[in-house]
Amino acid sequence: MTDPKDPPMLNAAIVTALARHLLTAIGGGLAVRYGVDGATMDAIVGGLAALAGVAWSIWDKRNSARR
Repeated sequence: MTDPKDPPMLNAAIVTALARHLLTAIGGGLAVRYGVDGATMDAIVGGLAALAGVAWSIWDKRNSARR
């Protein structure tokens, strides 16, 4: 049973989804300002989202090993 005073835990799926949406919004701004096309933006956002997922996985595994 969890303590109601503990903050809710975010799982990897939620974090990566939020990161993808945030990067897409930032990418939209860059596309408008600098004329980046859709295919390039998809590649950039996908790569950054994958990188965020790998970073989250490494962080999670390191914290699990410490427990």
